[in-house]
Amino acid sequence: KGNFNLGNAIFKQQRFDDAIKQYDEIGNKSSDNSLKSSALYNKGNAHFWKKEYDKAVEAYKESLRLNPKDEDAKTNLAKAKKMVQEQQKQQQKQQNQQNQQQNQKDKKDEQKKNDQQNEQQNQQQQPQNQQQNQEPDKQPQQHQQQPPQQDLKTEEAKRMLQIMDDEERKVQQRLKKGKSKPSRSSKDW
Repeated sequence: KGNFNLGNAIFKQQRFDDAIKQYDEIGNKSSDNSLKSSALYNKGNAHFWKKEYDKAVEAYKESLRLNPKDEDAKTNLAKAKKMVQEQQKQQQKQQNQQNQQQNQKDKKDEQKKNDQQNEQQNQQQQPQNQQQNQEPDKQPQQHQQQPPQQDLKTEEAKRMLQIMDDEERKVQQRLKKGKSKPSRSSKDW
């Protein structure tokens, strides 16, 4: 009983780790099932306050095995289970968001890679165009292919503008988040 009361006093001081140790000690040493059940119940409460809901569920279950009629333990068990489910939903949501962000990053990286390849192709084709201008009689068919190159350049320009717009939006969002009150100068003017 003294150890149980000590555990409760520690719990009220919000030293939950120490209280859990005290309740574990009671569970290991005591032969009184009622006292063990109460210690496990309080251990569950300590875990609940630490937001360790899965450990709280286990402690409440152990308490109910020793005292199945404990309504408070049943109520707290239900609350702890609900919190475990909410944590899992939040983790799943965060994981989905991270996956979406990674997919967006992958798409941007792929688009940048494609843009670089297109730029390299354009650079390689420029010497060919110069040769065409120097020898128009020998290669008349290549002049007909020039309009598609202009389409590629137009598409590439649109992609580049889109990327620049996206980057500008990100910078604007960072600036909005980072805005704070202007700091006062330490100098007395």
